[in-house]
Amino acid sequence: MKLSTHPLAEPLPSGAPLPVDHYLVLRLRLSCARLLLKGDDLATTFYAMLFERYPSVRALFPNDLRQQRAKLTQMLAWVVMKLDRPSELVPALRDLGRKHVGYGARAEHYPLVRATLIDAMARTAGADWSREIAEDWSQSIELIGRHMLAGASASGASASAAAPAMPALATSRGPR
Repeated sequence: MKLSTHPLAEPLPSGAPLPVDHYLVLRLRLSCARLLLKGDDLATTFYAMLFERYPSVRALFPNDLRQQRAKLTQMLAWVVMKLDRPSELVPALRDLGRKHVGYGARAEHYPLVRATLIDAMARTAGADWSREIAEDWSQSIELIGRHMLAGASASGASASAAAPAMPALATSRGPR
Protein backbone atom coordinates (compact mmCIF):
# COMPACT_ATOMS: atom_id res chain seq x y z
CA MET A 1 0.00 0.00 0.00
CA LYS A 2 1.45 3.33 -1.07
CA LEU A 3 0.91 6.17 1.37
CA SER A 4 0.13 9.68 0.27
CA THR A 5 -0.94 12.83 2.04
CA HIS A 6 -3.05 15.92 1.64
CA PRO A 7 -0.96 18.70 0.09
CA LEU A 8 -1.75 21.02 3.01
CA ALA A 9 -0.88 18.51 5.73
CA GLU A 10 2.00 19.24 8.08
CA PRO A 11 5.18 17.24 7.40
CA LEU A 12 5.82 14.09 9.38
CA PRO A 13 7.83 14.50 12.61
CA SER A 14 10.78 12.91 10.83
CA GLY A 15 10.58 15.67 8.24
CA ALA A 16 10.30 13.09 5.48
CA PRO A 17 7.50 14.20 3.15
CA LEU A 18 4.91 11.76 1.91
CA PRO A 19 3.90 12.05 -1.72
CA VAL A 20 0.90 14.30 -2.36
CA ASP A 21 -2.40 12.52 -2.95
CA HIS A 22 -2.93 13.60 -6.55
CA TYR A 23 -6.26 11.77 -6.75
CA LEU A 24 -7.52 13.89 -3.88
CA VAL A 25 -6.45 17.03 -5.72
CA LEU A 26 -8.21 15.84 -8.87
CA ARG A 27 -11.40 14.95 -6.97
CA LEU A 28 -11.45 18.38 -5.33
CA ARG A 29 -10.84 20.15 -8.64
CA LEU A 30 -13.64 18.24 -10.35
CA SER A 31 -16.00 18.86 -7.44
CA CYS A 32 -15.06 22.54 -7.33
CA ALA A 33 -15.62 22.93 -11.07
CA ARG A 34 -19.09 21.41 -10.72
CA LEU A 35 -19.88 23.59 -7.72
CA LEU A 36 -18.69 26.72 -9.49
CA LEU A 37 -21.08 26.06 -12.35
CA LYS A 38 -23.63 26.98 -9.67
CA GLY A 39 -21.27 29.42 -7.93
CA ASP A 40 -23.74 32.12 -7.01
CA ASP A 41 -26.21 29.47 -5.80
CA LEU A 42 -23.45 28.01 -3.62
CA ALA A 43 -22.50 31.39 -2.16
CA THR A 44 -26.10 32.49 -1.68
CA THR A 45 -26.96 29.21 0.04
CA PHE A 46 -23.86 29.41 2.23
CA TYR A 47 -24.53 32.94 3.50
CA ALA A 48 -28.24 32.29 4.00
CA MET A 49 -27.48 29.17 6.05
CA LEU A 50 -24.68 30.87 7.99
CA PHE A 51 -26.80 33.84 9.02
CA GLU A 52 -29.81 31.67 9.83
CA ARG A 53 -27.74 29.36 12.04
CA TYR A 54 -25.48 32.03 13.58
CA PRO A 55 -27.13 35.45 13.41
CA SER A 56 -24.37 37.00 15.51
CA VAL A 57 -21.86 36.69 12.64
CA ARG A 58 -24.03 38.79 10.29
CA ALA A 59 -22.41 41.97 11.58
CA LEU A 60 -19.03 40.83 10.21
CA PHE A 61 -20.27 41.12 6.64
CA PRO A 62 -21.42 43.97 4.39
CA ASN A 63 -25.15 44.55 3.92
CA ASP A 64 -24.87 43.97 0.18
CA LEU A 65 -23.40 40.49 -0.26
CA ARG A 66 -22.89 40.54 -4.05
CA GLN A 67 -19.15 41.19 -3.87
CA GLN A 68 -18.85 38.91 -0.86
CA ARG A 69 -20.43 35.99 -2.74
CA ALA A 70 -18.01 36.54 -5.63
CA LYS A 71 -15.05 36.64 -3.21
CA LEU A 72 -16.10 33.34 -1.67
CA THR A 73 -16.31 31.49 -4.98
CA GLN A 74 -13.13 33.10 -6.31
CA MET A 75 -11.20 32.13 -3.19
CA LEU A 76 -12.51 28.59 -3.32
CA ALA A 77 -11.43 28.24 -6.95
CA TRP A 78 -8.04 29.80 -6.25
CA VAL A 79 -7.29 27.51 -3.31
CA VAL A 80 -8.23 24.37 -5.23
CA MET A 81 -6.11 25.39 -8.20
CA LYS A 82 -3.11 25.99 -5.91
CA LEU A 83 -3.40 22.69 -4.02
CA ASP A 84 -0.51 21.18 -5.93
CA ARG A 85 1.66 24.18 -4.98
CA PRO A 86 1.53 24.26 -1.16
CA SER A 87 4.72 26.34 -1.01
CA GLU A 88 2.67 29.18 -2.57
CA LEU A 89 -0.68 28.34 -1.00
CA VAL A 90 0.28 27.98 2.67
CA PRO A 91 1.87 31.45 3.04
CA ALA A 92 -1.13 32.99 1.26
CA LEU A 93 -3.54 31.19 3.61
CA ARG A 94 -1.58 32.39 6.63
CA ASP A 95 -1.72 35.93 5.30
CA LEU A 96 -5.46 35.53 4.76
CA GLY A 97 -5.78 34.44 8.40
CA ARG A 98 -3.95 37.59 9.52
CA LYS A 99 -6.29 39.73 7.41
CA HIS A 100 -9.39 38.01 8.80
CA VAL A 101 -8.46 39.10 12.30
CA GLY A 102 -8.97 42.68 11.10
CA TYR A 103 -12.39 41.71 9.75
CA GLY A 104 -13.42 40.46 13.20
CA ALA A 105 -13.01 36.72 12.59
CA ARG A 106 -12.25 34.72 15.72
CA ALA A 107 -11.15 31.12 16.19
CA GLU A 108 -14.63 30.10 17.33
CA HIS A 109 -16.08 31.20 13.97
CA TYR A 110 -14.01 28.70 12.02
CA PRO A 111 -15.93 25.51 12.89
CA LEU A 112 -19.23 27.30 12.28
CA VAL A 113 -18.17 28.35 8.81
CA ARG A 114 -16.70 24.93 8.03
CA ALA A 115 -19.86 23.03 8.88
CA THR A 116 -22.06 25.52 7.05
CA LEU A 117 -19.86 25.56 3.94
CA ILE A 118 -19.87 21.75 3.75
CA ASP A 119 -23.67 21.72 4.12
CA ALA A 120 -24.05 24.43 1.45
CA MET A 121 -21.76 22.48 -0.88
CA ALA A 122 -23.77 19.30 -0.37
CA ARG A 123 -27.05 21.10 -1.01
CA THR A 124 -25.69 22.83 -4.12
CA ALA A 125 -23.97 19.74 -5.54
CA GLY A 126 -27.04 17.54 -5.23
CA ALA A 127 -26.43 14.18 -6.94
CA ASP A 128 -22.75 15.08 -7.51
CA TRP A 129 -22.15 14.91 -3.74
CA SER A 130 -20.84 11.75 -2.09
CA ARG A 131 -19.49 10.68 1.28
CA GLU A 132 -15.98 10.59 -0.20
CA ILE A 133 -16.12 14.12 -1.56
CA ALA A 134 -17.65 15.36 1.71
CA GLU A 135 -14.67 13.87 3.56
CA ASP A 136 -12.24 15.39 1.04
CA TRP A 137 -13.74 18.85 1.47
CA SER A 138 -14.01 18.55 5.24
CA GLN A 139 -10.35 17.58 5.56
CA SER A 140 -9.29 20.31 3.13
CA ILE A 141 -11.26 23.06 4.82
CA GLU A 142 -9.96 21.91 8.21
CA LEU A 143 -6.37 22.21 6.96
CA ILE A 144 -7.06 25.57 5.32
CA GLY A 145 -8.39 26.76 8.67
CA ARG A 146 -5.34 25.53 10.54
CA HIS A 147 -3.08 27.54 8.27
CA MET A 148 -5.29 30.62 8.56
CA LEU A 149 -5.35 30.33 12.35
CA ALA A 150 -1.57 29.92 12.38
CA GLY A 151 -1.33 33.18 10.46
CA ALA A 152 -3.76 34.87 12.82
CA SER A 153 -1.80 33.64 15.84
CA ALA A 154 1.51 34.73 14.34
CA SER A 155 0.14 38.25 13.98
CA GLY A 156 -0.35 38.40 17.74
CA ALA A 157 -4.11 38.03 17.35
CA SER A 158 -6.34 36.27 19.83
CA ALA A 159 -7.09 33.36 17.50
CA SER A 160 -5.55 30.19 18.84
CA ALA A 161 -3.96 27.50 16.68
CA ALA A 162 -5.22 25.00 19.23
CA ALA A 163 -8.82 25.99 18.56
CA PRO A 164 -10.91 24.00 16.07
CA ALA A 165 -9.86 25.13 12.63
CA MET A 166 -12.06 26.45 9.88
CA PRO A 167 -11.54 29.31 7.49
CA ALA A 168 -13.84 32.26 7.27
CA LEU A 169 -13.04 32.22 3.55
CA ALA A 170 -12.66 35.71 2.18
CA THR A 171 -14.90 37.51 4.62
CA SER A 172 -14.71 41.25 4.76
CA ARG A 173 -16.91 44.19 5.57
CA GLY A 174 -16.65 45.55 2.08
CA PRO A 175 -14.27 46.20 -0.78
CA ARG A 176 -10.63 46.10 0.22
